[in-house]
Amino acid sequence: MSRWSAAALVPLLVALDQLTKYLVETGLPLQQPVPVIPFLSMFRTYNTGIAFSFLSGLDDMALVALTLAIG
Repeated sequence: MSRWSAAALVPLLVALDQLTKYLVETGLPLQQPVPVIPFLSMFRTYNTGIAFSFLSGLDDMALVALTLAIG
């Protein structure tokens, strides 16, 4: 794949990502499983922390300070 065709693909992928997020926000109920197939369900929830809600109690400035201290 050439550099130009890859660059043309980026806006399409960003648009697809945003469409998917919109469909989830408007179509999936919060905190309720939606069966897709017998062994797979979709579940809408939010992670307000970093990984697995780790540090979810910190505000934005504390996270920026922590990031700068680590980096």
